[in-house]
Amino acid sequence: PGYFQVTAATPSSTTCYTTSSGTCFTDGSGNHANNERCTIRVLRSTILRVTQFQTESCCDRLTVNGIIYRGTTGPVNIAVAAGTTIGWSTDYSVTYPGFTICS
Repeated sequence: PGYFQVTAATPSSTTCYTTSSGTCFTDGSGNHANNERCTIRVLRSTILRVTQFQTESCCDRLTVNGIIYRGTTGPVNIAVAAGTTIGWSTDYSVTYPGFTICS
């Protein structure tokens, strides 16, 4: 069983998805889109490993344990418990490569 499950994604299922049998989650290849929203549920307690994190520092946000990560500062070595919800949202302009985060 994997560590992550995408429970909501807007505008489509390609906005956020899991990779490596649910061991990682990403906003996809290339730059993220405008107005993305997704929710990722942690299925098993783990420590987050960031393999890529580059977002717009003012306006895009990944929220983990109530802490907002943006720019090039991702949730490195952050412990998350099973049941934790991780949120991702982008604004309406300027796109960056986004993120890939693994267990």
